[in-house]
Amino acid sequence: MKRMKAVLLILILSVLFLGQKPGDINRDGKVTATDLVQLRQMVEGDRPQTGNADLNNDGVVDEVDLQILRDRLAGD
Repeated sequence: MKRMKAVLLILILSVLFLGQKPGDINRDGKVTATDLVQLRQMVEGDRPQTGNADLNNDGVVDEVDLQILRDRLAGD
């Protein structure tokens, strides 16, 4: 729970200071299943990585970021 609060705080600060929505991979202003597909492509190395794809701000776009986006889309 503590980790999730930290991740949420990072997401909020990212939006406030960078003006980007974390997880909005295609930068259309919405976080949708399309973004999830594009994030999967980044993790698999089929697409260049972008800064708003690193949802937990650990410097790596990986399966953890995918799970965070899945949870967000599922409303968890």
